[in-house]
Amino acid sequence: ICKTPFQDASFDMIWCYGVLQHLLAGERVQAINEFSRILKKDGVLFLEVFGRDDMRYGGNEVESESDTFSRDSGIVYHYFNKAELEELLENFSYDIVESRKEKKFRGKYYTRHMISVTAQKQ
Repeated sequence: ICKTPFQDASFDMIWCYGVLQHLLAGERVQAINEFSRILKKDGVLFLEVFGRDDMRYGGNEVESESDTFSRDSGIVYHYFNKAELEELLENFSYDIVESRKEKKFRGKYYTRHMISVTAQKQ
């Protein structure tokens, strides 16, 4: 995702759901730059990531990376806020939508916080 084998301006659309949150900060920047490189002018990028209010927030903190955790499996989980996505997408026009849904698990309610983005390459 950070370095793909595709030529510049190869795609009209990129669909990236549930992936960006599993990258470290530098990798997230590389991935967005790579998306910009391989998207055609006016190409569309769809993203969905975990938000900071999500019930899964937490774990073993990754040093020097706020809101980023690793699980015992070694998988990285980063939790975004809108401002962070706006900064990452500075070279795109975009629409960001946050959703918070209550989920009941073993008799207790929890919040699922997801952030969806539709962005267009300028």
